[in-house]
Amino acid sequence: MVEIDGHEIHVVHRGDETAEHALVFIHPNKTADDSIALEPLFDELPDYELIYVDRSGSGYSDDWDAPKDIDSMLAETRAAVKAVTGRTSYILVASKSGGTLAVDWADEYPDEVEAIVGLQMYFPDQYEGMDEDAYCSFENKIMLELVKIGGQRLSDSVLPDNSYNIYTKDQMDRRNAIIEKGLYTQGMYNEDKNLVKNANKVAALGLPEKTPMYMIYCNPYTDPFLHQDDDTLETYEDLMQNSEEDPAGTYNSYYKEYAESHSNVEMTEMSGSDRLIVYNPQKVADLIKEYISSRVK
Repeated sequence: MVEIDGHEIHVVHRGDETAEHALVFIHPNKTADDSIALEPLFDELPDYELIYVDRSGSGYSDDWDAPKDIDSMLAETRAAVKAVTGRTSYILVASKSGGTLAVDWADEYPDEVEAIVGLQMYFPDQYEGMDEDAYCSFENKIMLELVKIGGQRLSDSVLPDNSYNIYTKDQMDRRNAIIEKGLYTQGMYNEDKNLVKNANKVAALGLPEKTPMYMIYCNPYTDPFLHQDDDTLETYEDLMQNSEEDPAGTYNSYYKEYAESHSNVEMTEMSGSDRLIVYNPQKVADLIKEYISSRVK
């Protein structure tokens, strides 16, 4: 734990502190268990300094009525990282909505960001035209109040499974415990309320064209995952019957076009589910290592 503005922020710091590169992991919103869910991936990356920060209201960090404008979120994350390492530059590894924070970091402090690696990462301009109230509606407020009284404990459906035998029993127990404790918090709610506004603000700055970016996206319509998941296979077969195009080829068409339109963005696909780290962390690690060794100086 490190103290930021009078509140305890949970930071994971492991790996090789003398390594050439440090990876800073940025989680998406509404995610309580990434500090544990990432452990198998961390085990595959021993040759890097690894830093992960639970933002206020997430995971083991204090939950309070924290400001969640993008400037405050970046300041908190940078302060937490600097509290555990003397490095001045990092490779940011951002998942899903965490991409907005990563891109903002590169925009505001370009000398601190060697590269951005995205895991199913959303770009800020993907939120253009989205209604703020529709994204964070009255249902979110109801969910917040329900969780405060422990309503999430009435259903096992909020808990993760271990379908691919990636996690130990201890890891699953810890994941379940932290999710039951902090499934949806005040901090997460505040972040939801600000998500569209934050994304629009960062998008207006433009993509930092001098920052190398490597995006890894899942493609569930490819093997081996396609034939490991019955629901996915059924959906794939239905799509094949009603379309002349192979859904595997069009699944990530948006991101393929995005990468083609930005010279500093590369993207690749891997077979798997939406949350790649819980399906095949070894493959994710291999892709990260290959990119860093060939593209990041």
